[in-house]
Amino acid sequence: MPTLSRNGSPAPSSFGGLLFPLDAFRASALAAVLGEALAAKARNVNDAQLVLRRHPAAPLVLAQMEGTVVGGDPAGFWRDNADLALVASQVFPREVFLVYAKTAPAAERAEAYLVAGQGQMLGAEEATAERLGPNAPADAWPLSRLCGQIGITLDDLAGGFAGGPAVRVSLLDPTLDDRDALMTLAGQGGGEPASPEAPSPAAAEGGAEQAPSDEERRRRRKEAEARERAARAAEVERSLPFVVDELGAVVAPAAELDEADIVGRYVVHPVTGDLPPGLPRDLAPRLEGRRIDAVVPVSFLSEVFVGNRPLDKKTWQAKAEPVTLDGRSCRRLLVHGPRLGPGTLVECDGRRVFVSRTPDMPLPEAFVCEVLGQGG
Repeated sequence: MPTLSRNGSPAPSSFGGLLFPLDAFRASALAAVLGEALAAKARNVNDAQLVLRRHPAAPLVLAQMEGTVVGGDPAGFWRDNADLALVASQVFPREVFLVYAKTAPAAERAEAYLVAGQGQMLGAEEATAERLGPNAPADAWPLSRLCGQIGITLDDLAGGFAGGPAVRVSLLDPTLDDRDALMTLAGQGGGEPASPEAPSPAAAEGGAEQAPSDEERRRRRKEAEARERAARAAEVERSLPFVVDELGAVVAPAAELDEADIVGRYVVHPVTGDLPPGLPRDLAPRLEGRRIDAVVPVSFLSEVFVGNRPLDKKTWQAKAEPVTLDGRSCRRLLVHGPRLGPGTLVECDGRRVFVSRTPDMPLPEAFVCEVLGQGG
């Protein structure tokens, strides 16, 4: 009996796409960079559409491709164009996963994911039936484990998040209202907005206003993104909890681990000269030659790495060691924070934080527990 998607139709045996948390992003920018990357490979994007669909019950978005460019084999398309993960990751403040799978026939099963952030490859894992054997358990397959970590099922991925709100945008002309698209994906819109195919009235009438060139659009997009990140950084600076201890200082920026451009400003080893923005200037002499570290909440184990792989539940349960912090029973593990370096993942009562100090270093326990108490 074939596996069914959420809408009751058979789920495809070949699928793939880009998986990322629902966050503020420009759907038009994502479509534009993907279209440019494929066009540079001389791929036909004339009828290509990017379909963004949010999971019906989780704040996750799956971006899939439709059109001649896919060639009837989505898994093969995303496998052969894995560099699109690097391209797409430049649009998002967080990491993006490129996923693909071929589930039938069983003897040819293959699945993989790649993780990219800010244009850099951060990790990857691939598995095939030939290597694992036809009777390999579910937790031997990378996508099955990934889905388990983020609270969805492999069938959800195969079905393209069927039943969730969706947005469609042309790769050839990625013009749409990004705010409306984001509202739609958040469940506050009314349908599947598509990028308009007709030229603007000014262009149709031969008006003096010319459509911007690709280079000009890219420049404007990058400038807008830079302004957004600067505003976000300024917001964090205005309210910056911190504590001073024997090693230096630990800061708790109101940011996500994926916002490495912001969090990374508060990971300084050692301090030389000026302090990061938001810290009192008069602390500089006291912290000179010491270190500044950051502690931030972690939503999913897979946000941090052990070795070159995202952390999974099985590894966490096997390797995390018990520890008492400020009188509370916790667990901790040496991990790597993408673009932040080594640190410690601490979990207490189901809540987790990343601290940019390794387990052999002392922590301001009450301060870390306070951040843990504020986690989701």
